[in-house]
Amino acid sequence: MPQRSAARLPSHPARTGQRLTAAHLAVLAESRRTARCVLLVAERARSAMTQDALEGDPWVATSARGARSAKLRADGVLDALPCSACGYPTLDPRGSDHICIVCHWKDDDTTRDQPDRPSVANHGLTLRQAAMHIAQTGVFARPSWEWTAPEYYTADARAARATLIEAYERLLWNPHEVSARKDVRDGRSNLMYAIVHAMR
Repeated sequence: MPQRSAARLPSHPARTGQRLTAAHLAVLAESRRTARCVLLVAERARSAMTQDALEGDPWVATSARGARSAKLRADGVLDALPCSACGYPTLDPRGSDHICIVCHWKDDDTTRDQPDRPSVANHGLTLRQAAMHIAQTGVFARPSWEWTAPEYYTADARAARATLIEAYERLLWNPHEVSARKDVRDGRSNLMYAIVHAMR
């Protein structure tokens, strides 16, 4: 079966002196649709992170999210453990000292049920403080950490994190949805790539 070649964007009319063609209009319309979808996903993810920060203590939302993740794991629906700092089911149940892909909290298992106890492995922050920082920046650490670890705060990392959070939100409410699971897997890879790429 012959392969179809990918559609090419016609030369820009300003350069060729041509009128705007139907092909130009179709490409522009598709670009606008894509941009709107990206903005919608980013806005939903931002809402997921900041919803409770606007209403009060972000730890309340984190606790509720973590409880939902833990219940889905107890019911055998999800394998991963919830991160203590952001509540998303990101941690491998085997071993310890795992780092959350979403907020980068190191699960040292010393503060899981004590939100006001400082964690030595996490810059001496408490889970309650981490939840506040996650609501502000998406990362557990103090906002000033952006100067010492900028790879976690690049535009690409922020966008990838927002997309991953959106996928996790869908997974928590529709845990049997195949596309949500796929989007979580892809989102994890994309965020790791964005961080590693920024470190080069």
